[in-house]
Amino acid sequence: MFPQNKKPIKHRKMERMIKQASKARLRNPVRGLKGLSCLYIIPRFNAPKGVITESLHNTFAGVTRLFIKTMVSNPNGKWYVKGQITDINKFLLSVKCKTSK
Repeated sequence: MFPQNKKPIKHRKMERMIKQASKARLRNPVRGLKGLSCLYIIPRFNAPKGVITESLHNTFAGVTRLFIKTMVSNPNGKWYVKGQITDINKFLLSVKCKTSK
């Protein structure tokens, strides 16, 4: 889907993550970190290995943003739908979920 980088991505290390987090601020994140976490004080807890990435916010939120931008930003674009918003809304409102008996 996306071209692969020639260099493999480095896995995060706890020490580097703490340094980056200590430099980060809520409105000025560093490598996705917005500040220090209270989880860092848990003995033997390794944040890079102990936190499961959650696909909804890591991937799909960015993809959805890209789709919306693609569909409404370029009137001459192949996927432009801004002129069809009323029809799209009408269709979406007409969809009924199947109920179980």
